This record gives sequence, C-alpha cells and structure tokens, in this order.
Amino acid sequence: MDGSNKIEGSGKDLTNDDVYRIVKILGDVAGMDAPLIEKKQHLLSEVSQLISADCWIWTLLAPTPPSQRPTVVGLIHGGFSEERLSAYFQALEHPDMGALNAPFLAQVYQTQSHTTRLRQQIDPENTFVTKPVYQLWQKADIAPLILSCHPFEDGSLSFIGLYRNEQAPLFDEREARIAHVILSQVAWLHAESWPGTPKAGKYDFSNLSPRLRTVLNLLLEGMSRKQIASHLTITENTVSEYVKNIYRFFEVHSHAELMKHFRYGDGGDVPI
Repeated sequence: MDGSNKIEGSGKDLTNDDVYRIVKILGDVAGMDAPLIEKKQHLLSEVSQLISADCWIWTLLAPTPPSQRPTVVGLIHGGFSEERLSAYFQALEHPDMGALNAPFLAQVYQTQSHTTRLRQQIDPENTFVTKPVYQLWQKADIAPLILSCHPFEDGSLSFIGLYRNEQAPLFDEREARIAHVILSQVAWLHAESWPGTPKAGKYDFSNLSPRLRTVLNLLLEGMSRKQIASHLTITENTVSEYVKNIYRFFEVHSHAELMKHFRYGDGGDVPI
C-alpha cells in the first residue's frame, strides 16, 4: 500500500505472528460461503479478538456537509449490551459529535483513501472529556477507540469503530496498524451494498430527525416499543408515533417488514 494508506506515526513493527494472523483472517473471510452480513460480522469479530477490542460498530455514513453530524444509514455491531448500544446511538446524534469528528472526516474526504486513526490522534488535547456528549460515552462504557473509514466516490463512507471500555488502556499504534492493514485490504467488502440499505433517490435519510434515527436503530435491534420508551425516557405513546412515521417513511407496515428491509434486503447477497 502507498503512504497515503498508512496510519500516522511509525508505531511498532508487526511481528511475523501478527502478519500470519492478518493473512489468515483475510483469507478466511474471502473464502467464506456465507451472506454478506455474516462475512462482515466475522471479519470484525476476528479483528476485535486480535487487538483486544471489547465491541465494534460497522456502519455506512451518508454524504453529509462538513458542518453537520454524519447520518447513519446502516449498522451492524458486536460486543454491545442493550444498554450500552442505546447510549451509543444517542451519542451519535448529539450535536457535539459533528465538531469532534469533523477534522478526522475532513482528512478522509481530502485524501480519498482508507484512513485509520487512534483516539489520541483524533483528539490529541483530550478535549472530548470536557464535552457534554462524553457523559453518553461514559454510559456506553467507551473510551479507547480506533476509527477506520473507507470513502466512496458519492461522498458516503464505510465507517468502522473499534472500542474498549472506559477503564481499559488506550489502543496503541501497533494495534491501529493491525486494524488498518486488515480493513484497508477488504475494499470488496466495503464496496458491497449494505443489505437493505436504500440507495440515493427514494429515501433521503436527512429527512429523518435525530430522534427518529435513534428510534430506527433501536427498532432494528429488535427492541419493543416498551423497551425503547424505557431507554429514551419517553412514553410508549410517543414511541408509537415515532414508529408510525418510520413505517410511513420506509413504506412498510410492520416491525417484521422493517427488519427484513434492513437486515436481508432483496436476497441478492445470499448464495443460491
């Protein structure tokens, strides 16, 4: 890979064992006879085990002006409890997140290459802990992180976050390099369309309010209206109104239809 595809800083050299495990992970995923979503889940599970990440997120970010918060349009994850995931979704929609992520995302857009950064590279002055949104990250029990982005020509981003709980040590440069080598070598996986993710044109996710996007993500986790109301500290009647708006937006009539729309798409990723 060229210099533009390397994480900042020299870091520590990878060992022969590191390289062996990287190649094995890439080979195993490439050879899997499985649906697309299972390949992505397997890849991130293996990466997380290799670098001792507690949890991970892989999402697609829609094209968004630099001054606005990125819009999440599809998401898979691993290692999160229900409570931590709910706090994570709320943190994503917090106004602070746009400013905190802006320099990193601007670099991705500028270089137009796969980019991976540690938390201490993204926020070297550690200003994050002074922001109101940090309380939500504490509730989600997340502090050390590695972010890895793969840009597309239409301005969208394949966005991966690898996390440890708040009391764990920060990821180091070697661990970020391992993550980057693996994740930058699966352009074919980044480029594959997300199962059920609407393409530009029919559905404009910017028309969904932050609250509706949060409820949508919780619905896609299979949560009931009662569970969502509890997590967001609102009434079930309010949740029901949000759900009606979401169903209308995606032209579905039930929770099952919504789940199928996003989780399985049209079946084109399933081997026949």
